[in-house]
Amino acid sequence: MKLNLSKKIALMVATIILVISLGLGITALRISSNTVKNQVEAALFQLAEEGAEHIEAIMTIHLNSIIELANRQGTQTMNWYIQYESLNEDLERLGFLDMAVVTPNRLARYIKRGESLNLTHKDYIEKAFQGEANVSDVMVNSANKDILVYAAPIMSNNRVVGVLIGERETTALNETINKMGFGENGFAYLIGSDGSFNAHHDTSHLTNNKNIFEDIEYKDLVVKLNELGIGNKGVIDYELSGLRRYIGIAPVKNTGWILGVGALEEDVLGPLKFLRNSIILGSTGFLVLGIIAASLLARSISKPIIDLAHIIEGFSNYDLSIEEDSRIYKYANRTDEVG
Repeated sequence: MKLNLSKKIALMVATIILVISLGLGITALRISSNTVKNQVEAALFQLAEEGAEHIEAIMTIHLNSIIELANRQGTQTMNWYIQYESLNEDLERLGFLDMAVVTPNRLARYIKRGESLNLTHKDYIEKAFQGEANVSDVMVNSANKDILVYAAPIMSNNRVVGVLIGERETTALNETINKMGFGENGFAYLIGSDGSFNAHHDTSHLTNNKNIFEDIEYKDLVVKLNELGIGNKGVIDYELSGLRRYIGIAPVKNTGWILGVGALEEDVLGPLKFLRNSIILGSTGFLVLGIIAASLLARSISKPIIDLAHIIEGFSNYDLSIEEDSRIYKYANRTDEVG
């Protein structure tokens, strides 16, 4: 298609405006996107750190209670009747569901339920017999309740003679997790040392015994955690159920647990959609105005040239007459190249 001068000028100006608008728009969108991501990642990192510290503080309070009871003279006697009388008074006062004394043969005798269970090969028991007070991952007790078990060594003459354990419901843990998250669809969870969930916004992860190391759906999460380094703090992003997620990671000290506080990508980048639409709308508006302005400018440039070309064409045909109302007189008064 052959374009005249005015259309060529209009097209050239429109192209320049389009390129500049797109360039500025894309640059602004990228800068804004990076800024928003950095701010969200900083917020998630801080939330994860603070959350891990809060959970650690709760666990420490309860663990210290068990340590204190284990260090009592009555408990250290390893006489069941003395232990029963001493511990029974504090069981409910301290908010424990039940307590038990574990003998060196790993037999646990419970205060409230009155039953005896063999706890051989339980990690939290073995750690306590090695002198380390610790907390178990979430488990189900004989009463079919989700619990945490706090374990502390019972010392006598500088050697471990038994272990005192206390069971607590996970209510406080779940309440803490449910208050965490970022954005409209924010979430949080606690991953135990074995990869199972100790707490999660979506309780089905607990009831279905989900495990990030065993279930293929968490493959991307595990890869990103390994890249970060298990036990390290940081922010990662991964895909689950077709949705990309950003999550702040922080370990809970002395537990082997990992706290994750997260947000969906659509919540993180939601504000950028408005910016993108505004840029598109603004660019379109400027393009339309630019085309109109370019058309007017092109006409003001091309019209005199076309008129003069007609006159020159007449001269070439020996027609030297110029009409009185000819635009040539108007052009003659111009101070630019046309005049």
